[in-house]
Amino acid sequence: MERDVTTSESTVEETPEPQENRKHKRYDCNMIVQIWRGDELLPATVTNLSHGGAFIEPQGGESFEYGEDLVLRIKLPMVEETAEIPVVVRWATPSGVGVQFKEIGPLHVWGLNKLISTLRESSR
Repeated sequence: MERDVTTSESTVEETPEPQENRKHKRYDCNMIVQIWRGDELLPATVTNLSHGGAFIEPQGGESFEYGEDLVLRIKLPMVEETAEIPVVVRWATPSGVGVQFKEIGPLHVWGLNKLISTLRESSR
């Protein structure tokens, strides 16, 4: 996968979480992941997840801009290789960002469905 080497140093103004616009139920989790930002790989934690996106807390305190394109590296159940899923920043707080999944291939959709099923079962 080719990486865009441009990065942004600007900070994000806090934007409210758009709960009223949410199409998919989010499930709480605590998953260690990585984020590609250009050619930089950043450690992060996903704290909630849905079929449409996730809330990600970068471990280094980085800030991101609305509309910024990133790539989420996440281990999905029953998928051998770590998934790299393109995402776009839709809102931000001082603690992290809400991202929307952009393009997800069939294998990763299947793995994401398995993961969300597990989270749904554990939340009951």
